[in-house]
Amino acid sequence: MRTLLINPPYPFLEFPIIPMGLLYLAAVLEDKDYEVDVLDLLVSRYTKDKIKRKLEEYQPDIVGVTAVTMNYNTASDILKYCKSVNPDLITLIGGPHVTFAPEETLNEAPWIDIVIMGEGERTLLDIVDGNKLEQINGIAFRKDGVEITPQRALIENLDELPLPARHLFPVSRYHALASHCSLVTGRGCPFNCIFCVGSKMGGRRARFRDPKLVVDEIEQGLALGFHEVNIEDDLFTLNHRHLHAICDEVISRGLDFKWSVFARVDTVNPEILRKLRK
Repeated sequence: MRTLLINPPYPFLEFPIIPMGLLYLAAVLEDKDYEVDVLDLLVSRYTKDKIKRKLEEYQPDIVGVTAVTMNYNTASDILKYCKSVNPDLITLIGGPHVTFAPEETLNEAPWIDIVIMGEGERTLLDIVDGNKLEQINGIAFRKDGVEITPQRALIENLDELPLPARHLFPVSRYHALASHCSLVTGRGCPFNCIFCVGSKMGGRRARFRDPKLVVDEIEQGLALGFHEVNIEDDLFTLNHRHLHAICDEVISRGLDFKWSVFARVDTVNPEILRKLRK
């Protein structure tokens, strides 16, 4: 099956960044030799003509979008238009908003075929592999009403995931907007801060990537022309041994770049801050 992933527009309250979810989804499809392409409507003008041209040129079997609450309506409208162009398309949507409202999503948007809940890499592979929907964990779909399958287990070994497929995105446009290179060194967070969805999407138990693979990805980003790196972990300063290992690897390779991380005041100390600065 041929898959088209669409990055929908988002209000520019922050710097535009390439979404990690789509980066990993594209990477796992490529890794399994499936055809996949990306239409990025975040850093280019969003028009329905542009979507139609892409659908006619690429001829996908599946179209998927990601969304948070702020751009859910736009993402849903994109899939509605895709269905109007080709009713035979399988339309998918994932991301935090629909993960917590799968039944509402399918009831209000009949043009959406499948909701992917939580981590989507293995779920999308199951769909593209052609498995029966009722046998795929972590989705919602219609069958005599809305069916919600059991929750999918989180990916235990994140090192099994390929490096994100940044080459499919218009990187030069992100450079023009002074965007940074985002990456994750782990998923999950044990805290339950009221403003954050991290523990509900990634689990309460943190899972970490090999520090060497993390720094390989940093080098990949620098080679693509990025000068600043943002680590998107919900709480990078949670595991100090993991943090020190990444910092030591960066230092040993002599890499020079600006970077930012997310932290809590009760998970840092002067030693950690000095190490991050170094």
